[in-house]
Amino acid sequence: YFVTKALAENIIIDSGLEYTIFRPSLIFGKDAGFTNQFVGLLKLLPFSPIIGNGKYTFAPVAIETLSECVAQSILKTKSTKRIYDVVGPETLSLFEIIIRLKQSLGVKRPNVFIPMFFMRLIARFGDLKLPIPINSDQLKMLEIGSIGDSTKLKDDFNFKEIVFDPKGKYPLY
Repeated sequence: YFVTKALAENIIIDSGLEYTIFRPSLIFGKDAGFTNQFVGLLKLLPFSPIIGNGKYTFAPVAIETLSECVAQSILKTKSTKRIYDVVGPETLSLFEIIIRLKQSLGVKRPNVFIPMFFMRLIARFGDLKLPIPINSDQLKMLEIGSIGDSTKLKDDFNFKEIVFDPKGKYPLY
């Protein structure tokens, strides 16, 4: 997945076309994939699944922030031929993200840490397009995490930073 993303970015960069590349961290908000997927599991299972040790780090970004920056990039020549990390204002572990999702849902199920060797086995079934909520590429991305530096983004775009807050006004899922 990372290889194909890098190849696509290089094709765009080498094309001579104008571009703005956004590299978002984990995206949250209404209809955002990752958080909605985890919410579905938290509602369905009698426990809260924590993958591996749960220490993989992310800087969750609101879908509103990403979409606002994309919209502004259409009109801003300053962002042409630039690459931006689109990350939220705080770094959280997967464990902390799941705890906040549980708080938002009012779920008080026990946390169960699922060893990585078992997750790799489960992910292989996802690779076969079976109805498994994760595949091997997604598991690798989870292990790597997703944080970045939003300095250039803040310099070039006007947006409201939204915290991944279970008690906040912005939806987590």
